[in-house]
Amino acid sequence: MSNLGDIHAEVQAEWSKLRACWEATRQQWRDEVGDEFERRRWQEWEGRVPTYLSALKDLEDIAQRALRETD
Repeated sequence: MSNLGDIHAEVQAEWSKLRACWEATRQQWRDEVGDEFERRRWQEWEGRVPTYLSALKDLEDIAQRALRETD
């Protein structure tokens, strides 16, 4: 099940890049529209992506354990 591990690593890397880009953007984008975007969009992603990554890691662990138990 290394594919799940690869997916996890790729999503984690891309999420880290996106967060860095957002932080750089936010330094320049300081108005009501930026505040609204952060509140209505970005904060949702901040909650969902780490949850997704955690669930993906859990799934990888379960799949690896199942494979070991069936060998």
